[in-house]
Amino acid sequence: AAESAQSRPSQILCFLLDTLHEHILAAREAVAGNQIERRFLAIKSATEVIADLAAGLDPAATDAWTVQTGKLYKALTLRLLEANVCNTARSIEESLLLLAPLRHAWHTFDAQEALRAACFEGVPGAKDSLATAAAGVLAAAN
Repeated sequence: AAESAQSRPSQILCFLLDTLHEHILAAREAVAGNQIERRFLAIKSATEVIADLAAGLDPAATDAWTVQTGKLYKALTLRLLEANVCNTARSIEESLLLLAPLRHAWHTFDAQEALRAACFEGVPGAKDSLATAAAGVLAAAN
């Protein structure tokens, strides 16, 4: 099935998380090579991506996912700033470890969304029929 010309929100988020990952890897290489300017630019780019991701969170939200994701973005930013100031690989590695589960989760979700979209492509009312069927099953179970 042909991919929609419009990107899924989860696809855009995966792109941002992949870009963040690439910047952190570049910072790790720069720290290993003692390339101060390259390290600075990679970390600056990474923190800009984190700021873009954080801007997508609702600041008034109180649900656990939003609050914890906001804390994760803050922790990533602090680790990267520490790596920049102290030129330490440890903080870079911690950043990669912090990012990995979130990145994996969003890639998994995006793959499911792509599959769901492919299954229903070109089937008028298929999504509505599935929702109605699911509601019927739930009603029958109660």
